Amino acid sequence: DANRGAARQAHRQQPGSPSRAGVNRSGGQALHMATLAGARALGLGDVTGSLEPGKAADIQAVQLGGVESTPVYSVASHLVYCTGRHQARGAAGRRPGGPRERGGGRGER
Repeated sequence: DANRGAARQAHRQQPGSPSRAGVNRSGGQALHMATLAGARALGLGDVTGSLEPGKAADIQAVQLGGVESTPVYSVASHLVYCTGRHQARGAAGRRPGGPRERGGGRGER
């Protein structure tokens, strides 16, 4: 589809884009590296890094409803490479066995 090809090309042209810097990472790969792979690298893969019962987690809601923020090609790539803090709508954190914490949005906790 022409729109998907245009979205991929526009992403490649973004300053700081991993593909522009010679590192070719998909949004899914980058998201995995920032979550479960990062937790495992720190020896915390059994405690955090993925949304599973009994694991600690921080969750951020992101507004993707506007025309300028609607994913065209890949939701994961769009979240990693195209969204900004102005699209943050709320946060929640949970520690295993602990109470749920809520933030006020806009990246605040």
